[in-house]
Amino acid sequence: MSADRLRKTGALNPHATGIEFSQQIRDEFRNLAVALHGSEHVEPDVVDMAHDLGAGKPNSVQNAIGELMLIAQGVFAHAQATGDKTAMQAWSDASSYLCNEDAVTLKNPRSRTR
Repeated sequence: MSADRLRKTGALNPHATGIEFSQQIRDEFRNLAVALHGSEHVEPDVVDMAHDLGAGKPNSVQNAIGELMLIAQGVFAHAQATGDKTAMQAWSDASSYLCNEDAVTLKNPRSRTR
C-alpha cells in the first residue's frame, strides 16, 4: 500500500512509524542479549538486535516485528541446544510484558516540509 493511500485510510505505515518499548521490555532484551552472547547456536546479528532493542535504539514497527521473530528463533535454538533456561525466561518475561497496555509507544513519522 502506498504512503498516500495509508494517509488517506488513516492506517499506520509500518516502515515509517517508530516504536519504543517500555523500560521493562528493554531490560528483558538486555537480559536476552547477555544470555545469548557467545552462543554458537545464535547468529551474532541476532544478539546485536536484542542488545539494540534493550538499548532503546530508534526502530520502525516493521523492523521491530522482524527482529522479534529472529530473536525468538535464536532463543529457541539456543535453549533447545543448551538447555539454558535463562534465555527462555527472559523471552517469556518480555513476551508477557508486550501484552501490557503501556508496553510500546508508537511514534508518528515526522511530517515532511516542502
